[in-house]
Amino acid sequence: MAKERFNLASIKDQGIRKALQKALANNRLEGKEVRRIIDAALADRSGKLRLDQQEVNDLLLIVDQSVTMRMADRNRIRKTIFVEYTRHSIRDHSLGKALNALAKKVPNLEDLKKVAKAALDKEKDANGNMVTLTKNEINDLLLLKNSFSKAEFRRFILRFVMENVKPLPPPATIPTPSCMTIETKDAGGNYSVPVVIKQDATATISLENLDSPLAPDTELVNSMPYPASGTADTGLVISRTAPQYNYDLKTKKITEVLQWPRIQKCIIQIRYGSGTNSRTLSGYGRGTTDDDLRTGNVTLGHHENCHREVFKDFLRQHKFPIFQGKVGHTRAQFENKAELWTKALKRYNAEADKLGKRLVDEVGYTKTESRQKKL
Repeated sequence: MAKERFNLASIKDQGIRKALQKALANNRLEGKEVRRIIDAALADRSGKLRLDQQEVNDLLLIVDQSVTMRMADRNRIRKTIFVEYTRHSIRDHSLGKALNALAKKVPNLEDLKKVAKAALDKEKDANGNMVTLTKNEINDLLLLKNSFSKAEFRRFILRFVMENVKPLPPPATIPTPSCMTIETKDAGGNYSVPVVIKQDATATISLENLDSPLAPDTELVNSMPYPASGTADTGLVISRTAPQYNYDLKTKKITEVLQWPRIQKCIIQIRYGSGTNSRTLSGYGRGTTDDDLRTGNVTLGHHENCHREVFKDFLRQHKFPIFQGKVGHTRAQFENKAELWTKALKRYNAEADKLGKRLVDEVGYTKTESRQKKL
C-alpha cells in the first residue's frame, strides 16, 4: 500500500503544516484529512480573498506530491483555490465575469479557453494605444496560470498570453571587434583579450567564419555547430595561439619562447536555424517568465540576447585559466602544460555554457519541460 512521504519543511504556512502533520499520522491523506487542511488554509483570512499566495502554493504542493489522495480530494483542493483565491483576485471585468460563471465547478480545458477568450476585447493602454491584452488582463491570466497544478492548463495560458501580448522588438545586435577586453597573464607577462560580438547569422545570411581570417598558428579551442532547423543558439568560442619556441637539442629544455600559447580572442555570436529569426516567439526559458510576459519580451531574440549577456558577465567575473609553462621546462613538459591549459579553457567554456542554461533556459517554462511536451 502506498504511503505519503512529504517533506514538511517545504510547507511554509504554519497552519497548513500543522494540519498536514496531523493528517500524516496514518501515512495517508483521506477525505476528512484533506478537509482539515483546507480549513486550516482558510482559518486566518476574512473578506473576499481568503487565501494568500503562500497558502495557494502550499496547497498545490500537497496536490502535486501526494501519492494517496483520491482524485475527488485533489479536485476539492483545486476548487478551493479557484473559488477562494483566483476568482476573487481577478481585476478585469470580462475575465472576472467568465470566471464567476464557473464558481461551482473545477474548470476543464474547454472552460479555460472560454475564460481566456473573454480577455481578447480590444482596449486602449495607458498611452492610448490599442492592445489585445491590457496589463491587468496579462496579470490576471498569469495569476490563473500559477493557480493551476495541471501542466496542460499552465501551458495553454502561457501560449495564449505569448500569442496575444504585444511583443517588444528584439534587442539589436551591434557587431563590434571589441565590446570589452579581459586582462590576463602568463610567464611571458600581462596581455589583453578582446571580446568580439559577431553579426547574427541566419538561414538567409551566409554564416561568416567565426574567426576569419585566423592569424597564423591560431586554433579554435571549441567549435560551434550550426543550430538545427527551427532552433537557435548563442555560442562563446575561444581562439588561442599555438606555442613557438627554441630549445636546447641536448637537454631538450626550452631556451626561448617566441610565441606564448595565449587566448587570441573570445567570440560571441547568435545563430538562427532555418524557420526562425529574432522575432520568432521564444519556446522556453527567458521569453516565457512572468516578468517577460508582463513586459512583452517574448521573442527568441530576447532569449538569445540573455544568453549573450550571461556570457559577457561570465567573462567579466571569472578569470581565464593561466598557462603554467615557462622557460627552463623540457619540451615535453612545456607541451604538456599547453595541453592541460587547452583542456582548462574547454572546461571554462563549458562552465559559461552551463550557467547560461541555468539562468536562461531553465526558468519560466523550462527547457526540460519543453522537451517533455511542447508548448
